[in-house]
Amino acid sequence: MALRPAARLLAVVASAAVALAGLTACRSDPQVAAYVGDRVYSVAEVQRIYDQAGRALAEALQASGRTDEVPLSITRVHVVQTLVGRDVLRAVAQERQLSPVEVPVEQAAQALNLPSQAEFAAVYAEYQGYLQAVETRVEPKASDADLRDVYDRLRAAGLEEAQQPFAQWSATLSEQNREMVGRTVATRDLLRPEIEKQRVAINPRYSPTEITLLSFDSKPLVVVPLRAGATGDPVTDLGEPAA
Repeated sequence: MALRPAARLLAVVASAAVALAGLTACRSDPQVAAYVGDRVYSVAEVQRIYDQAGRALAEALQASGRTDEVPLSITRVHVVQTLVGRDVLRAVAQERQLSPVEVPVEQAAQALNLPSQAEFAAVYAEYQGYLQAVETRVEPKASDADLRDVYDRLRAAGLEEAQQPFAQWSATLSEQNREMVGRTVATRDLLRPEIEKQRVAINPRYSPTEITLLSFDSKPLVVVPLRAGATGDPVTDLGEPAA
């Protein structure tokens, strides 16, 4: 079993996380999708990026002569999570004087099953670049509790290899997979204080409010929660949930 960084799987992304129940009173405009520090992402901006990806895909299919319908691989939730994740990772990288890894837009687009003309592909490539820059510089660390959480998630997903007892599964986990879990756990712990510092707040219509850092078969294994940095009453009048 080979685990894969979630950035390559679009789990976006972003374990044992408590999702944000609502936006806070001081950062609670229902027309805002997310706050990251002083940056505000409106619901309209998220919709625009999502719609443009759909148009780019349709145009690419038409240009290739395909007549079958190909569903869009992303949702508005993915758009919000990736925008927020990119900004938080950028802040961490800049603080540590790390340069982002150059990820070709074409490569990111292929992972998303989107044409490179999709604006979201460029955002996703930038997100990946910062994620990879941070992950390669952290010291791998994974406690038994972290490994147990990954195991429980794999088991819940029905993976045959995780149906054996935890001790047996852990003993047979390859060094490569163990290091990958360790790096993503270390990255998760590094991002948590930055998320609080940036006072990240996500409109609850874009749940789950988390960034998936490691996944298997599109199932999240290690995630970092996106929480609000202040307290207040949750926003409930948001209309229909966004897909």
